[in-house]
Amino acid sequence: MHVQQREDNSLFLKGGMFKNLFSKRRLVLLYFQINDLHLFENFYGSSIVMQAMGRASRVLKNLSNDLLPAFHKVEQFDYCGHIIIFEAGNTAPRDILNLLVKIKPVLRENINKVLFPMTGQKADLSMGYSFVSADNGARSFEEAVYRAALEARQSSACKINFNELPLLQELKSIIELHKISVVYQPIMDFKTNRILGWESLSRGPDNSHFHTPLALFEFAEEAGLLFHLERTCREQALKMIGSLEKDQKLFLNIHPKTLVDPNFKTGETLNLLEKYGLSPGNVVFEITERHSTKNFTLFFESLNHYRQQGYLVAVDDLGAGYNGLFSIAEIKPDFIKVDMSLTQGVESNPAKRALVEAVITFAEKMNSKVIAEGIETRAQLEALIAMGAHFGQGYYLSKPAFPRPCPVFNFNSYAPREILSRANFFGSMKISELTENSIMVNKDTKISAIKKYFEDDDPISAIVVCDHERPIGLIMSHHLDQQLSYFYGVALFYSRDVTHLMDSSPLVVDSGDLVEEVANKAVKRNKYKYFDHIIVTDKDKFLGTVSVQKMMETLTRIQVEIAKGVNPLTGLPGNTYIENEVESRIHRNGRKISIIYADLDNFKAYNDVYGFKQGDQIIQFMARVLTWSVKRHGFHDDFIGHVGGDDFIIITCTSRADRICTGIVRCFKRLCKNFYSEEDRQRGYIQAKNRDGQDRKFPMISISLAIIDCFENMTLNQISKLAAGTKRLAKLHPGSVFVRNRRSADEDECTDSRKLTALANHNNAGVFKN
Repeated sequence: MHVQQREDNSLFLKGGMFKNLFSKRRLVLLYFQINDLHLFENFYGSSIVMQAMGRASRVLKNLSNDLLPAFHKVEQFDYCGHIIIFEAGNTAPRDILNLLVKIKPVLRENINKVLFPMTGQKADLSMGYSFVSADNGARSFEEAVYRAALEARQSSACKINFNELPLLQELKSIIELHKISVVYQPIMDFKTNRILGWESLSRGPDNSHFHTPLALFEFAEEAGLLFHLERTCREQALKMIGSLEKDQKLFLNIHPKTLVDPNFKTGETLNLLEKYGLSPGNVVFEITERHSTKNFTLFFESLNHYRQQGYLVAVDDLGAGYNGLFSIAEIKPDFIKVDMSLTQGVESNPAKRALVEAVITFAEKMNSKVIAEGIETRAQLEALIAMGAHFGQGYYLSKPAFPRPCPVFNFNSYAPREILSRANFFGSMKISELTENSIMVNKDTKISAIKKYFEDDDPISAIVVCDHERPIGLIMSHHLDQQLSYFYGVALFYSRDVTHLMDSSPLVVDSGDLVEEVANKAVKRNKYKYFDHIIVTDKDKFLGTVSVQKMMETLTRIQVEIAKGVNPLTGLPGNTYIENEVESRIHRNGRKISIIYADLDNFKAYNDVYGFKQGDQIIQFMARVLTWSVKRHGFHDDFIGHVGGDDFIIITCTSRADRICTGIVRCFKRLCKNFYSEEDRQRGYIQAKNRDGQDRKFPMISISLAIIDCFENMTLNQISKLAAGTKRLAKLHPGSVFVRNRRSADEDECTDSRKLTALANHNNAGVFKN
């Protein structure tokens, strides 16, 4: 790539000090380049390049403040590279190489935190250095810097000779003298409440460059010492773990390169296990997914070799690395560890939730178990348990520590609340549909009579206590048995009336309440009431009860059915549910409804310029705006569906449609500009190719809304025809707009845009522009 010297002097005008130093002594120039950044731009758009380079600038400035003298300067030099300038002093070339090696892994990790989530690909770095000197014929300080930067960029293509680095001797000393410390993080079993095992995590010496795992293992890999380092880490982990129960595991991280190293087959690990009283069944090799595996044949042969000896295998960091589900299917691991990049936000992000649920289903079909990593909040834990994750680890459960921590959890207390809270399904099922007949007694009934009811051949589990048909209490069979089983329990209560043992504050709901609302109330009860029946009334009179088990089964069944028709990008109902909702609401007696059709203008051009990842973000943003406006201006049972792509539908009350659309238009217009670069925002348009392949200017994305007022007995076909014409009218107006069509199905179809415009102009409320 041709690099032009920057015409402005912004790099140096703030650093007159460097000009003075330049005339007296040497300056060092470091160069860092993101490799193949042009490919990321070609495939994913310029925005991701800007984000990656921006992150690189911030990281380099922070690192420079920590590692360099007070007087230094960090600047972007060209399209994909940065330079750092500082006074050389007595710095030797090997010290400069040490500095480059320290910066590289931290910079690379931070850049890939931007690139990987948006592209699924990672970038590598090149780095080099040179000296800024007045002896190279440069006519000015700026020219000398420019020449030095080109020289440093050229040197970045050369491989570093690690034998010249003092850090290499330090690492060798750490390995040979076993200066590795070990901490253990427990992995909890959500089903049994026990500890499945511990993951061993290695650290270098305190106050050393190699204290962090990133610096330790990245340098060892590049210096060719990875096998030796991992061997030392394994020995320390086995030595310090202590005794394990037969079914408990020690998880050891192993790089794919180590697994295929010939030295790894000498049986050293087996000898260590015998030395410390462990067996291969206690050990799980974690194969990290963060590194690519080139020789799959040798890799699988090595893997089978260790499995035959009794070792178990886990695939680590699923969702953060190179290997996909294909390679996992070939490995057939005993455990799949879901990376924290998927775990974080799983309780609120529909796309992440769908991915994790898919991984769990995939794992179960392979007889594998899923371990969720990086659990940091109760909400994440509850969501993962509800989705069926088998095991978990993270700071919320326990931080890594030495000696190994042994936390105590009762995961059963996490499940009911989440299972029920997930019941926010897209329907309006009323609790009366689940209500069953139950025995009702008056408040004077004796405990002895209540006991006989429970002991009859037709078993029941709940009895409602009423006063003139108004529920005043509930008694559950298991609570009664518990009370009577106490010493003198029968003698104290058997002849007394039911009010002495009944729950005088049971959950009582109206028959018209929605199931999801009742579920939310049920999970807020005290733990000992989780499985108590719910009393249902009609106009304050006792109607029946609903068991929590039946409600949970119903909600789970509905949730499964919904999952089949939910759009994975937005989590909103898809076409199947949209058709059912439109049909049912048109023929439902009650308030008049309107259907709002929403789609984006100039979306294809945006997608072509910024890439499909950014396009998906725009669609998710659109879904959030629609949801916000409906929640703010509509009714609680209004419906939002995602037809596909950038097409959405809203079903609401006719009286609320204008308000909802006004909110959408104003909010979308105000916030959508944040999805553009500063340059495009200032310009007010983007340059892209039209459908004929010709370059043209496209305005910023806007939203078009078409409101169709529905009349009795309208068909889906009639609604679609009215919607098509109204949407065409909306598209005739530039910017974000909504158009309202108040024609009935009996009026002639109006497909001519001039007629549509005239119709809209006839009623000032027909078109709203913002």
